Amino acid sequence: MKTAASLSWEDVLLGKLESICSIFDNIYLLKSLGIISKENFLYRKLNKGNVGSKVWFLTLILSIRKNLKRLVRLVQTRFKLVFEIEQILRQKKLDDSLVNNVVLNKLSTNLRKCHFMIIDTFLDLAQLLIYLFIVSGDCFNIPPRFKKFKKYLGPMSNVVTILRMLVSVYTTIY
Repeated sequence: MKTAASLSWEDVLLGKLESICSIFDNIYLLKSLGIISKENFLYRKLNKGNVGSKVWFLTLILSIRKNLKRLVRLVQTRFKLVFEIEQILRQKKLDDSLVNNVVLNKLSTNLRKCHFMIIDTFLDLAQLLIYLFIVSGDCFNIPPRFKKFKKYLGPMSNVVTILRMLVSVYTTIY
């Protein structure tokens, strides 16, 4: 986790945009549950000019960029860990010391954690891309055939959410 001093302007902007999108999501949820109507002041202002969709679109673009950077860093870290493990295994053939065993165990544990972090980041990225397709349809004039495709995006997003939960449970157990 980044400290307040190491946050970039992009992280701060993304955090604020995600907060705004959370408010928009809550308003849409209240409307879908029937608690507020289409005539509600906040709901009308939010839908005027698709403001909510445009802010969400920008937030998704920045989140995708952030996750791609994170995925690249994780893959690089994984390669470094694999290289270090191979080095120790070569050295272990010559010198089977306790220090080598301890370091090898630590590196193997970190490699396993890195592997699950890569999977989680990849699934998060997939979900963000699905949301981006959905929001793109709301923000831009998309041809009618996209609307046929759009009905599959919701279930796809649900599948990704379930996969993320399963990976989370699996990593907790192991």
